[in-house]
Amino acid sequence: MNYSSQVVDLYLSKSHLVDPKVDLEGQLAGAAGDCERGCRIGFAACVSDKKIASLSYQAWACPDTVAACEAICRQFEGMPLSEARVAAETLNAQDLMLSLQIPVEKAGKILTLQDALLACLGVKAK
Repeated sequence: MNYSSQVVDLYLSKSHLVDPKVDLEGQLAGAAGDCERGCRIGFAACVSDKKIASLSYQAWACPDTVAACEAICRQFEGMPLSEARVAAETLNAQDLMLSLQIPVEKAGKILTLQDALLACLGVKAK
């Protein structure tokens, strides 16, 4: 499979990827998906002064999806929590996929990413 240069760069950096054995106590955390169906994503956020001080992820997914998780972490860190919740609710999967040149057949995985992010931030899925 061919991956875009953005996906390769984000996938190789994985600076927000956290080991599944790391204790997430005291953090906002949420997950979505199922490994048996090919995609499981979890996010964890440390909040300080009502802002997302750090956002990390755990992912059992393809490189495109891991890269999208990394991009989301970079985008959301530093955001006020209230703004991040709105941004997660209004996240446009198609725009994210276009910006990273992720193929349309991965749309379900990007929606799983959004579900995990919403769960982490305490937003009820519509």
